[in-house]
Amino acid sequence: MDVRSGANVSAPGPASTGEARPVRPGNSHRENVSSTSLGVEIQMKWFKSIMFAGALFLLANGTAQAQPTTVAGPFSDLKAIGAGLVIIGAALGIGSLAKGAVESMSRQPEIAGNIQTAMIIAAALIEGVTFFALVIIILQVLRG
Repeated sequence: MDVRSGANVSAPGPASTGEARPVRPGNSHRENVSSTSLGVEIQMKWFKSIMFAGALFLLANGTAQAQPTTVAGPFSDLKAIGAGLVIIGAALGIGSLAKGAVESMSRQPEIAGNIQTAMIIAAALIEGVTFFALVIIILQVLRG
């Protein structure tokens, strides 16, 4: 015990400073724990808490699904949103394709025919994928 301050003092601190470190009552088992390992402990506590909450959510969801459903949930029928996203994606794709083609034709008018041919082929491929996605969505709507 330090007579001047009345605090408990342990062995000298790092050799470069020569200072004594105060001993906190009840923390003798954590004396050699660095601040990075304390950060890892805190992260693991968060991770464990999140995993526990996720497991509880899955268990609660499973018991809720065991009951017969008569009312559709809020996110049970999102097929119309999927169709809208397909159309918007295709429109953005063909729009940016046409923008790039027109800019290229204005910079190099001598190869405008080649650019136009490539643009038409790319637009047809985008429309084909869009049509395929819409057919899948329509089949899901008709199926149930």
